[in-house]
Amino acid sequence: MNLKTLKNKIKLKNHRSYRNYRNIHLNYENQGFLSLYDVLIGIVLIFLIISIFNIAIDINFKSPSEEKINPQMAQDIIELMSSKTNAKEESLLEIVSYNLESNNYSYESRENVNLMIENFLNKTTNKNYLLLESNILNNTVLSSKGNFNQSQSISTSTREVGNFSYTLYIYD
Repeated sequence: MNLKTLKNKIKLKNHRSYRNYRNIHLNYENQGFLSLYDVLIGIVLIFLIISIFNIAIDINFKSPSEEKINPQMAQDIIELMSSKTNAKEESLLEIVSYNLESNNYSYESRENVNLMIENFLNKTTNKNYLLLESNILNNTVLSSKGNFNQSQSISTSTREVGNFSYTLYIYD
């Protein structure tokens, strides 16, 4: 082996080792990019898990006690019905009493009263209701919505206007 071939072999070896070193260096760079992608995917997953957890906390799950009707609901609604609402300073219950009395408690007057009460109560609450007059008309139902016999939670209130006694039941 002469000196020239020996130098060429050393050059080739050095060249190969440099090339191998360069490949190793590229592999390290590729691993860096892969690590960067792993970190980014991990951060996205962490944010996703945190946001899902926060959304789950904010969801309002109703317990059975929350689904029951507020016992004060009927009282609040009958207060609204007996409060002065129009320019004449007459409440809804006073208007109902006047319509029933002036028409001698006729079927037509009860139908008109039913429409007025339905209109008011359907705007006021989305619950079922039953309004009856228990003094002069002997527990006559003036307006109702839903099946009262199948209700599990009932709120009730009574209000007297003149000789009339109105009882309102709110139920689910």
